[in-house]
Amino acid sequence: METLLPQTLHGYDRGHRLLAFDGDVSDAERSLIERLSDLSGYTPSGFSFTAYLTGYPCGRYYALACTWPDLTAERGGAVLTHTVLLPRALAAAAPSLAPLLSLHRKPTTTSDREPYRALRPWDAAQVAREPFISPARARAALALVFFQPERPAVWIDAVAPLDGVAHIWRHLWPEARQDFSFCTLSFQPRQVEGRAFTFIGAPPESRGAFPTRGTTRAWWDQGQMGDPRWLTEGAIPALDQLVAGGPAWVQELIGPAREAGLRPPRPHELPQLAQLMDLRRAAPSRLSAARGAADLLAALWPDAAPSHPWWTEALGHLINRQPDAAISARPLWELIDLLGRPQLKARLGETSLSAELRERIEEQVAHRLTEAPAATAEGLSGLLTAIGDALKETACSGPSPMAHTPRSLARPAPSGRDRSPRRS
Repeated sequence: METLLPQTLHGYDRGHRLLAFDGDVSDAERSLIERLSDLSGYTPSGFSFTAYLTGYPCGRYYALACTWPDLTAERGGAVLTHTVLLPRALAAAAPSLAPLLSLHRKPTTTSDREPYRALRPWDAAQVAREPFISPARARAALALVFFQPERPAVWIDAVAPLDGVAHIWRHLWPEARQDFSFCTLSFQPRQVEGRAFTFIGAPPESRGAFPTRGTTRAWWDQGQMGDPRWLTEGAIPALDQLVAGGPAWVQELIGPAREAGLRPPRPHELPQLAQLMDLRRAAPSRLSAARGAADLLAALWPDAAPSHPWWTEALGHLINRQPDAAISARPLWELIDLLGRPQLKARLGETSLSAELRERIEEQVAHRLTEAPAATAEGLSGLLTAIGDALKETACSGPSPMAHTPRSLARPAPSGRDRSPRRS
């Protein structure tokens, strides 16, 4: 079905300005488009280009712009930029950038304005071939956006990274696509809505305008990268999975979180989500996996309600696997760590969970006083403090089974030397 899209044309006419437009475009949206439709800085001496592509969120739209040098202008460095505005939902639903590349029309001169004074028709059902990308460039582009948080990710090369941008786009999910900002040719950093662009291509001549070696990992420079491990297959398993599995692997990974009502991750959080899903599978049988899953759940979704099903699962595994805790220098550390978790504190008013926790504490303290009496006795004050702190923060109207000191904490520690640990 054909869709009619707002569009603008910017170029040099006694300064860089709006030459023509059509559609519902607010003053704020036009102001942003005008700023980003011009070159990002001075063109390096002797440098020339054919065209470059820019994409960014723009108010109610996702702006996709193509910029060409204006060789007929009165001054050097002038450009002509055609910007097409896609409703955010439409851009988010586009699994490929390739069909969108046909939206742009190159004006012959600054006087060629009439075609831009009407809405731009586009068939959302059309298909197009993806730009070719080599395996090395594909791996590098994915690593820069998904495996480190710093922005912008800078791609320094004589060849503009349109192939890399299109490859990244295919791996993004809808929420991430509509926030993705990129420019395939820039001479200095760019910003949109107060944030640095996600991905920027820069020529080697502009290398000095970007923080690269020694200050950030977020760069690819003619075959070298800020983290050499990204270039080596097998060094980062999650990156290998992303490269091999492609967009289908990404959708399979984020699907459970979306179905559970959790916001999809930000692009750089994808490795953490992959690790979380691995740990969730192992958590029923390993305390270290249960603890790691709880840590990642808190890091990825700090605002998730403690009553969320994933937190119910995580806390249940942490309580159930306490017998796995090491009996060593700090035999009560795992219990203290569990009691310090805000999500547990928020649910101590629940009779079943509180009773289960109390039973586990009594069982484990008694066991550890037998196996490692001196070390356990030394840690009892810390455990009692953790219990007291947890109860102080419990927002419950009725009494909690945890409100009474577990019997094993009221007993004196047995005498004798610590026995050898049974678990590690």
